[in-house]
Amino acid sequence: MSLTLDVGQDPNTVLVGHPNFALAGVTVRMIRDLGFGVKRVPLPDDPNHVEVTGNAPRSNSLKKKRSKLAKSAFWVIDPPNH
Repeated sequence: MSLTLDVGQDPNTVLVGHPNFALAGVTVRMIRDLGFGVKRVPLPDDPNHVEVTGNAPRSNSLKKKRSKLAKSAFWVIDPPNH
């Protein structure tokens, strides 16, 4: 699931109906710095939905980029019992 929060939107609204979930985030800047794109693709139940795009082949380079992106992620809402 991907999502973009509106300025001032309470992140807890994302987890309604998912009491044991957490929420992690990455910045659009980090995504773009790694050579990926960000495209808004609104969904009926999520008008802020986005998709990360890119045509990189499955390679060590892509694995490194994915690893950097994962390492840049931060908790918006900590996991339960964290």
